[in-house]
Order: sequence, then structure tokens, then C-alpha cells
Amino acid sequence: MNPYTQSTTIGVNARLLVPGRLEGLGWYTFEILRRLVTLRPKATWIFYFDRPFDPSFVFADNVRGVVIHPPARHPILWHIWMAMNVPRAVRRDKCDVVLSLEGLMPLSCHVPSVNVIHDLGFVHEPSHLPWMVRAYYDYHFRRAAREATVLGTISEWSRADVTQRYGRDPSEMFLVPNAIRDGFEPLEEREQDIVRAELTAGRRYFVHVGLLQPRKNIQRLMQAYDLYRKRGGNLSLVLAGRKGWALADMERTFESLEFKHDIHFTGYVEDKRLQRIVASAEALVFVPTYEGFGVPVIEAMACGIPVVASRTSSIPEVAASAAILVDPMSVLDIAQGMIDVTSDPVLRKNLRERGLVRAKDFSWNRSAEIVNAMIDVALRSGQTSSQR
Repeated sequence: MNPYTQSTTIGVNARLLVPGRLEGLGWYTFEILRRLVTLRPKATWIFYFDRPFDPSFVFADNVRGVVIHPPARHPILWHIWMAMNVPRAVRRDKCDVVLSLEGLMPLSCHVPSVNVIHDLGFVHEPSHLPWMVRAYYDYHFRRAAREATVLGTISEWSRADVTQRYGRDPSEMFLVPNAIRDGFEPLEEREQDIVRAELTAGRRYFVHVGLLQPRKNIQRLMQAYDLYRKRGGNLSLVLAGRKGWALADMERTFESLEFKHDIHFTGYVEDKRLQRIVASAEALVFVPTYEGFGVPVIEAMACGIPVVASRTSSIPEVAASAAILVDPMSVLDIAQGMIDVTSDPVLRKNLRERGLVRAKDFSWNRSAEIVNAMIDVALRSGQTSSQR
């Protein structure tokens, strides 16, 4: 039977679709799924949520939302949800395949599975997470990487990382990159003026986007900003994203800065406002110590905003030649990148032009089509197994 045309039932881990709280993995899940369900209109899609869901996440008539308790926001509850309750629902609903787009996936479902692992940050920087979270991730990602019928990753860097850590053949893994959400585009100067007036009393600014947590290297970024100001720079710094965990050192660093009054914390920002904040910045400064992809880099490029970013992990692969790459461990190097991007108009122009071109290399439609192909491979695997 042709998996492109057959009627199938696909169970989906949709627990990260939480209204008003979509971030990295949640946005990835949202953008892929809302396209994927239209690519397989004859399929029945069952979205498994871990709490009451917003009806807007039921993207089409062939989608049914099902709530499975408990709300999975703690390692013990993750295990109950992923390894016990969702597999039970998958069997009850007679799913032909189960899909997860967040790395963690329902285990022991006894049907073909498709999974996308984004990064292994917990391996590279284990001290930044509570011990119970590290232990769960180590156990679960090891199983998920090896047991998924079809596995994908979001960058060549992550593909190599998964291969080295878990031994999965890289030729078996699909590359399913992130892309740029609708609305990230250049903004007219008069609209930028409005945003700056709201955020920084009219001062031009650098922006950083992302959850505030140790891996994002916020301490060194703030120290580099302070050095940039001491060397004559006059931009503000906007940190757009909610506070995460292990922030005591970051807060102590902030209190020690001479120019802390020009650092602005937005907290969680709804998507339309975030787009305006990014498009109104003089430059994105994004210097994490480890990253599986680096979505803010391409979103800033799509807005025509120059980028200063880390030269580590996946970011050089994603940025290509369209960013200033710096050593994220060096406050001096980050500060110099901030000076260079604001003081050289020719460099700024070149970065804008290259960034706009580079951003076009990423497409949610293409990524959804790749996941659709992964489902086909999983279904064929299931048919082969049933014929033995």
C-alpha cells in the first residue's frame, strides 16, 4: 500500500503547544505541525496534550486533540507521561505511527516512531541543570536516539553530536532545520522609532533573544556590553526573553556593571512584539556557549539586522558568511564584535545584504515536507515488520 495515499492514524506529542508560552521547541512543533496536517489530509492526526489545550492548535478537520494527564513539567511526570500514559493511548487509539518533534518521545509504543532531536546541551553543559533533569535526559535521549524508527536533527552539528554520543548512523538521520516565522521582516524607520521610544526611551540598541539561562552566556554578554560602553559606545542592550534557571551569577554580574541602567529586560514577549523588537535593533548579539541551531540568528537576518554570534557549535553552519563570529568565552572578543558592527557602515551594509540572502535558505514548508517523508519511511518499516 502506498503510504502517501493510505488512511493512517498518527499520534503526536503536542505537549509543548501551550498558548502564550511558545518558545524554541514549541515554535518548531507549531510551525511543522500546522503544515504537516495539510500534507496528509487523509490521515487522522491525534494530538496528545498534557493539559487543556487551545482550540487554535487543532489545525485542521483531520486533527483531534486528546488530553492525557498528568501535566508533564517535571522528570517524574515526564516519565509517567512519555513512558506510560501516552503509549497506552497510542495503543488504545490504534495509531500506525507516533511522532515527536522535541527530542523526548513516547517510549515503548510498539508502533513505528519518528523523532527529531534538537541538541544535546545537557551533555556538554551538565552543571547548568538540576541533577534529576540531567539523569532523565541522559536516560531518555539515549533510548530515544536508538529506538526511534526514523530520527532527525536540526543541523549537521547536532547530527554529528548524536552520532558521536549514541552511535546512530548519520546516514540514517534526516536533517530538518528550523526556519523563520512569519512576520520577521524589515521594519520601516518610523515604526522602529516607536519601538525604541517604548523600550529604551528612544536610544538605539543591541538585542539578544532567548530564554535567560546559563547556556545563553548572558553574564559575558553583559560584561562585553559594559566594556563596549567604556570604549565609547552609546547603544542600549535589550534582553528579550523570560528568566529561566540558575540566574544567581547573572544577577550578581548585572549589579556590578557600570552601565546596568541601559540594560533592559523584557520578560516573555508575544511573537508580534518580538518581531518588532528584533527588526528595530541595530544588531543582534547572540553568543551562547552551545547551540543546536540558533534560530534568533536567521530571524534577525530576515529582518535585515546585522548579527554578532558565537563561532562555536552549530552557529557558524547556520550563519555561514553573513555574521561576525566571536569567541563566546572572551568578553573582549564579544565587545569588539559590538564595536565593529556599529562603527563600520560598509560592514553593516554587507552583513545586511548577506543575511537577507542567507535567511531565504530556510523554509518551514521544506522542513514539514521532510518530516512527512520521515513518516513515510516509518510506515514502510511498520509494513515490512508486519509481513515477516
